[in-house]
Amino acid sequence: STAVLFGLAPAWRGSQAALSTRAAVGGRQRLVKLLVAGEMAFSVVLLVGAGLLLESVLRMGSAPLGFDPDRLYSTSISVHKDAQLYATLEGRIAAIPGVQSVALATGLPPYAPGNETFEILGTPPQNLHNVAQDSVTPSYFQALGVALLEGRGFDAHDRKGSETVAIVNRTLVREYFPNRNPIGQRVRTGSEGPFATIVGVVASEKQTTVTQEMQWVDRAILYRPLAQDPVTRLSIAIRASSDTAPIGAAIRREVAALAPDVAVRDLESMHHTLAAFMAYPRFRAAVLSGFALFALLLAAVGLHGVLGQLVSQRTQEIGVRMALGAKPADVVRLIATQGGLPVVAGLGAGLILAISLARYLGSVLYEIQPRDPVTLLGTSIVLLAVAAIAIAIPARKAARTDPMEALRQE
Repeated sequence: STAVLFGLAPAWRGSQAALSTRAAVGGRQRLVKLLVAGEMAFSVVLLVGAGLLLESVLRMGSAPLGFDPDRLYSTSISVHKDAQLYATLEGRIAAIPGVQSVALATGLPPYAPGNETFEILGTPPQNLHNVAQDSVTPSYFQALGVALLEGRGFDAHDRKGSETVAIVNRTLVREYFPNRNPIGQRVRTGSEGPFATIVGVVASEKQTTVTQEMQWVDRAILYRPLAQDPVTRLSIAIRASSDTAPIGAAIRREVAALAPDVAVRDLESMHHTLAAFMAYPRFRAAVLSGFALFALLLAAVGLHGVLGQLVSQRTQEIGVRMALGAKPADVVRLIATQGGLPVVAGLGAGLILAISLARYLGSVLYEIQPRDPVTLLGTSIVLLAVAAIAIAIPARKAARTDPMEALRQE
């Protein structure tokens, strides 16, 4: 009896130590799986945000602009208010070899002119500063490839002393003449100056504003003949058919011949101008994509490590299962179930969190909803594919376990 009594005490303590050890190991595994699920959720949030930003950049970069940016170049000068000088300068630049068409204007897309009030003769004025005015030469719409929709364009007869005329774009017609013909209407921008007769309607050019970073804006624009509304700051638009290097030098010579003290800015392609505008949105999308991929990699490595440790700790159990008739597919299913639980939990939590936070990206998205189902589905597929690879490696190792060698391990 004494032997039994003294033998039970260490046996009881040993069993308690074994139970506490198993509990500690189980607790650590649960904590690690919880951390893996958290990494998966964080990866989902970053992937959804990156996907939305990338899709926005792609859509904005491929959006119709209302004008043709191919082989379109621009420069700017400051000259005296002289309609004859404008005509002479435009004619000389048009004669340069390689120049298909040229136009002068107070502003060129994608940067919008300033906002003005708009008044229709016979209608109470509205105190809305939402119409831009741009003074252009008659060749402006042809040079930029802006379509004439109704009426006529400007011509040589629209000069100082002749009837004051204007051309409006489709956005202005939609806002101010939704149910009537704008041709023949008398309008003006600002509270001073003469009323101009609308003689034509053109397509709307996409513009940008400093308050809407990731948006193309259909601005209401009223165009005036430059000869009737002379200015000192001019932009020059050139549609080229050949190398622009000699064209730029030739423009400088022509400007110097007419106004020796006037500086000419280097020619810049419209594609370069658009690329500069899109540079920051692209950079932001690239940075967030980098963080998202890095987080996904960390989550995948963590999942692989957890399952690798699980296989090592349960080698004997796997050997016993296989000795009793379990097939490799059953072992793969066991490991996949262990690894799939934190993946599914992390994916679900991440999607819920991403949907909740995506609305804060609305101001930097273009033509895509923050809860875009395609982006959410694509993110889920990417995460599950990466997780499947991370699970497959330890699961394959477990399925190749030799039952006899596993049972001989202590």
